[in-house]
Amino acid sequence: MNIVVALVALTTTCLVVPESRDPRPRRIDLIGALLSTLGLLGVTYGIIASSEHGIGRLDSAGSIAAGLILFALFWLRSRRCSDGMFDLTIARTHTFQGAALAAAAMMFVMTGLLFILTQQIQLIQGFSTLLTGVAILPMAGAAVVSSMTAPALAARTSARASITLGLLLFAGAAAGYAITQPITGYLPLLAVLILIGLGVGFVAAVTNDVLMSYGPRHRSGLISSMNDTVQEVGSALGIAILGAVLAGSYATTLGTTAPSAPSSSLAATLQTAHGDPELIARAAAAFGDASRTAGIAAAIALVTAAVVPVILRRRRADAAQTSEAGSRP
Repeated sequence: MNIVVALVALTTTCLVVPESRDPRPRRIDLIGALLSTLGLLGVTYGIIASSEHGIGRLDSAGSIAAGLILFALFWLRSRRCSDGMFDLTIARTHTFQGAALAAAAMMFVMTGLLFILTQQIQLIQGFSTLLTGVAILPMAGAAVVSSMTAPALAARTSARASITLGLLLFAGAAAGYAITQPITGYLPLLAVLILIGLGVGFVAAVTNDVLMSYGPRHRSGLISSMNDTVQEVGSALGIAILGAVLAGSYATTLGTTAPSAPSSSLAATLQTAHGDPELIARAAAAFGDASRTAGIAAAIALVTAAVVPVILRRRRADAAQTSEAGSRP
């Protein structure tokens, strides 16, 4: 199915998206790509490992420290290398910082919540794999609706208003999911999915437009790729951080109610339950308690909603500054 979707997207892109070309194209920064990839790997692995063994162990703390060191080396290379994969001239602008922060927070909250939600729908509600995918489709529908509405809202008010609204919808989805635990039935989850989808449209459509409209056209590919990189970092950290906190909280809670049951994950517990209704109920209750960690995502969305409008207010001179920098020989 993904191959079909990719082919349709590729064909549509070739037919619809206007061409742009940098007159001075950069070389492929293999060293920068390697440093950033290994840095992200180290940080995410350390966070995930900490959920099982604690942050103080060598494999957790050492991995995070190594990842941060590699990120620091990547940053230094970006400062010194004119052909680096991450252009600091663009990254220093308020436009990029505000829009990229909003996009990263969007991906952090969305992927982190979906990591929790899909387990609840499939393992707690008992949906099959295919039916779980169908159950998540309303989120995509809501995203389509809000992405079509967002440009009109941004035109009547401002880009900041649309982005802030989207982040507040994310905060509402995460907070509502955390507060209403333990959730029974699909309808409450449907409401959360719709809020997430609406938030995606209001944030993604406008942040992409803000980024693509402020810089010189011949650098649009570079700006887009930098934005995508930041989003992927937000996505990876969302799954790693919320997943680690969820796993640690679940193991702690189940350890007090069912000490002999495997507590590494809800799936592991249910595999050994063999239909035991008491153990299944305790596992579901422990997962419900652990799912309140979605409050972390709500807090991140709220903080970002407060910070991003302040940053984007200062972006008026960014277009001229970036255009001037991009035209230098």
